[in-house]
Amino acid sequence: TVNLKSKGKVPVAILSSDEFDAALVDPATLTLAGATVALRPNGTPHASLEDANADGIIDLVVQFETEALQLAADDTQAVLGAGVRF
Repeated sequence: TVNLKSKGKVPVAILSSDEFDAALVDPATLTLAGATVALRPNGTPHASLEDANADGIIDLVVQFETEALQLAADDTQAVLGAGVRF
């Protein structure tokens, strides 16, 4: 559940598997419901590599500013997208 009135952040985990390494995803290309990944004070994406689901494989966890999400109160889904960087 996302509290749209929150002034906080929404964490999103991109899970790795034996076939997919989430560490290869560039956080700067990600969007969630139209919002880009939140930035730290030094200007880098608010992202970390950690084992989010305790399966022994490192995952990518990114943070999105709740206020930046383009969601309505009755929305039940949000789309996570990735662009391409050259």
